[in-house]
Amino acid sequence: MRKKANRSVLTMAITMVVVVLFVWHFNRRFEQIKQRARPSVQPSSAAEQVESPAPSSEQASLTKPGQAKRPILGCFCAEWRYGCDEMRELLDKMKARFGERLQVRMIDPADDPDLAKQFRINNLPTFIVFDARGKLVLRSEGAMTEEDLLAALGRAGLGD
Repeated sequence: MRKKANRSVLTMAITMVVVVLFVWHFNRRFEQIKQRARPSVQPSSAAEQVESPAPSSEQASLTKPGQAKRPILGCFCAEWRYGCDEMRELLDKMKARFGERLQVRMIDPADDPDLAKQFRINNLPTFIVFDARGKLVLRSEGAMTEEDLLAALGRAGLGD
C-alpha cells in the first residue's frame, strides 16, 4: 500500500513540474512573438523626453542647470493593457489644455525597455511628472483622475 502512495505522489510531482515548464516555455514564446509583431520604429518622443536620469535617484534631473525646459508629463502604458485607452484620452486632454507649455509623452515599456528599467516601471500605467527644472514632481503607479493629474501639474508650475 505504501509503494502505491509513494508512486502516486511521485507521479503527481513529475506532472506538476512538466506543467510548470510548459507554462513557462509558452509564456516565453508568446513574449517573443509579441516582440516580433510590434512595429520596429522606435518612438522618438521617449528619447527626446528623458535624457539620462540617475536610476538610483527619484529626483532625476532632465536638464542642465540654467537650461530652461517645459514641464514633462510621461505615462508608461501599453496598447494591450486594459485601461490605457482611458489614460491616452486623459493625456490628450492635458495636451489640449496646456498646449506648448507641457511636453506630453506616452511611452510603451516594450518599445523602450531601457527607459522603463531606468524608471523602475513595474505596473502599468505609471505617470511621471517633471517640472521645468527637471525635478521629479510625481511618480504614480496606476490610473489617475484628471483632478489628481491637474494637481500634480500645478506643483510642476502649470497652474491655470
